[in-house]
Amino acid sequence: MSTNTLTTKQKTELVKDLIKLSKYQAGIKIGFQYKNKRSLLSAVDRALNEVKSDPKKFGISQEVLEMINKSLKERNVVKVSKIGQQLPESPEDGLEDLTIKELAQLGTHKAFVLLNKKLNILLKSKSKLAKESLTSLAKTMGILFDKRQISKGEATEFIAMQARIENIEELSNAEKLTLLLNRREQNIGK
Repeated sequence: MSTNTLTTKQKTELVKDLIKLSKYQAGIKIGFQYKNKRSLLSAVDRALNEVKSDPKKFGISQEVLEMINKSLKERNVVKVSKIGQQLPESPEDGLEDLTIKELAQLGTHKAFVLLNKKLNILLKSKSKLAKESLTSLAKTMGILFDKRQISKGEATEFIAMQARIENIEELSNAEKLTLLLNRREQNIGK
């Protein structure tokens, strides 16, 4: 389906969806099927521009148009054009239409792919591994361990503590908790 085949009602629905959905999500919801994300986003933009050029024809008030514009701005749609060599600048990559969250996810994925490639190089080459700092490897391992634990919803820190508290039965629950937390802070401070 393309913007040319959409009815007036469908274009109105598509544009109103932009209040709550990203351009990509609204395009998918209306049934656009393009080979790449950039083409889909261009089709949504064409429909949006058509509606903006004659909102009365589509039964859209100025208030609704303002809400759509506000929603699009609030989603922090980033126009990535001159970030540098880290990101490709070809028009086919679609990066300029991604939200900050989508860019961060993409960047995180790429960073992990690159890190794995670097670690594989180090594993295969004794000379390169010998040149790599133990501190850098330990930091990398620590960060990856913590990220794995967080993604699994598990603890990144385990604290073992042994203490003997006299007359614990005579303390209230609040006093026990306060005493335990104070002991924990003492142990961490050591």
